Amino acid sequence: MVIVNINANFCCPDTSSTKKSIQVETGVVSIGEKSLMIEQRVRAVKTGQVKCTCRTIMSGFDIRTNTSVPISEEWIEKFERYEGRPLRRATPS
Repeated sequence: MVIVNINANFCCPDTSSTKKSIQVETGVVSIGEKSLMIEQRVRAVKTGQVKCTCRTIMSGFDIRTNTSVPISEEWIEKFERYEGRPLRRATPS
């Protein structure tokens, strides 16, 4: 897997100096044949205030051929099991 695109929106700074001041929530939004989309949210632990949101697109990649490849069924099943729901995009008929 390689990162293809990242979009981050910084909502407000985290001025706390403690390492336990923020938490990162990560979830897979959807999975296509060769790519998947992940959303992340950074929150202040004490207040729940959102500090940053991020959307990342990752692609299956073969380093030997330098080309994109389909995401393996094994990876898809693991992501779906972790999320507790189906993630594959519906394919047109």
